[in-house]
Parts: sequence; structure tokens; C-alpha cells
Amino acid sequence: MFVEIINHVQQGLARLVTQYQQSPNIQSLLTAFIEQVQEIEDSLEDMNNLRYINDAFGQQLDNLGQIVGIARPPGASDATYRNLILSQIKINTSQGQPEQVIQLFLLLTQAPFVILYEGGNADIVLESSYQVPNQAMADELITLLSQATPAGVRVDEIVSFDPAMAFAYDGNLPGFGYDDGSQTVGGKYPFTWQFIGGGFAYDGDDPSGLGYGSLQDPLAGGAYLT
Repeated sequence: MFVEIINHVQQGLARLVTQYQQSPNIQSLLTAFIEQVQEIEDSLEDMNNLRYINDAFGQQLDNLGQIVGIARPPGASDATYRNLILSQIKINTSQGQPEQVIQLFLLLTQAPFVILYEGGNADIVLESSYQVPNQAMADELITLLSQATPAGVRVDEIVSFDPAMAFAYDGNLPGFGYDDGSQTVGGKYPFTWQFIGGGFAYDGDDPSGLGYGSLQDPLAGGAYLT
């Protein structure tokens, strides 16, 4: 492990024999040489630190993104891009285990926790207090999370709930029940996001659109306008 030495000059002067420790000329000459060594040491420290994602910035961060296979989105800040690189590393190293999907979700959303449910049709649902801002973000999250799942398994839904006013049936997790009509009590239902992706289009009409889904996979097709 590389550990930077930050006091080359002080260490060098301390090694002078006694008869030269009071000589300003010898000390000045020695300092001039050792300061160059300190500059090299500082440069080596930068080279060492900037290899790590948490310390890299700018072009160095772009270079790391190229290595793991994700380019910087247009206009993305270093902080945003750094998070995407860390997410891509988790995708690249994922073995399809539920815990790896959970870690990826927490990294992408910065949510305090998430609950993963396994469905009966090779699908999973992720439920947390993270409030998905829009459909585009939901599509992006589901797409990224699906890259960390095993082959044939997809992320079917992301469920967002209000932790302060979550709805729950009696005897379930802590939460609030039905409202009494006053709209001042009771819990809030969670909001469910599914992948929509591109809009519907017939073959040849719109190259950016998607066609029909199927009974086996209704989410594979395009979405009708609403």
C-alpha cells in the first residue's frame, strides 16, 4: 500500500551530521534538492489516489467509465457519473443474487432500505420509500436493475410508499388503515411503477416505437397513448 511521505525536507535536514545542522548554506542547498523529491512524491500520491473512483474527477473519471463500459451522460456531473460507474461495476460483477440487486437499487436511489419480493413468474418487485420522480426514471431504473438479475428473470415493478403515512392492513407492518371519510386519517396507498419504454407503433410507421406485446410477456410491446 502506497503511503505518502509529506515531510521529505524535514526528514532530510534531520539526518545532517551535527557539524552541518547549523549551516544555513548546506541546509538551503539540501532543501533545494529535497523539495524536488517532495514534488515527485506528491505527484505519485495524486496518481495513486486518482485511480480510485471515489477520488477521480473529470477526464480521469471518464477513463474509468470507459474501462467499466459506461460513458458519461451529456451534462452529468462528476458526482452523478461516479454513481453510475459504481452501479455499472455492480452490474458487471453481478451473479444474479437477490442481494446484489438490492445493493444496486440502494446505490442508484440512495434509499435507506428496500424490500425485494420474488414473484411466481420469474419476476421480482422492489419496494421502498424512494419516490420515483417520473416514468423515464422508472424505465431507467428497471432497465439497469434487470441487467443484474439472472437470465430469464426481470424486474416487474418498483413500488414507492410514504414511510410516514403508509397504508397497512391490521396485523401487517406498522402503518395506517382506511380513512374514515374525513380524508384526515388513514394511510396512503403505494405507487407502482412498471416499465413502459417506447410508444406503440406499427411496423414501418415509427422506427422508434415498439410493436405488440404478448400474453406471455405483455410488457414487451409498446405503450398506447393515454
